[in-house]
Amino acid sequence: MKGVRLAIATAIAIIIIWGIYKITTFSLFDDNFIEVKSVSVPNKDYILKLYYIPSNASSQSYIQVRKFERGTEIVIGNYKRYNFISSAMVNKGRLMLILEDSTKSIKKGDTIYLSLKGL
Repeated sequence: MKGVRLAIATAIAIIIIWGIYKITTFSLFDDNFIEVKSVSVPNKDYILKLYYIPSNASSQSYIQVRKFERGTEIVIGNYKRYNFISSAMVNKGRLMLILEDSTKSIKKGDTIYLSLKGL
C-alpha cells in the first residue's frame, strides 16, 4: 500500500513539474525566420535569400530579401502586407518578385522589382 501511494505521488509530482515547464516555455508567436527561397544571381558572387518573417505582438508578417555574400547577410528589402512568394527570379539586373497576401479572399499577386545594381 505504501508503494502504491509513493508511485501515485511521484506521478502527480511529474505531471505538475511538466505542467509548470510547459506554461513557462509557452510561445504565443513564432519567432523563427523561415527561409523560403534562395535565388542565384548570374555573374555575381552572392545569392539572394528570401525570408518569411512571422508576425508578433508589435509587427505584422512580411517578406524580407537578404544578400548573402562571403558569410554575411545584409537586408536589402522588406515587403510588408505580404506572406507568400508566388515567384522570384533575376532578369536584366533586377529581382522580380510576385508577392501575395494569402489572408485576402481575392488572391492577386503584386509584382515588385528590386534593382540589383550597386549591390
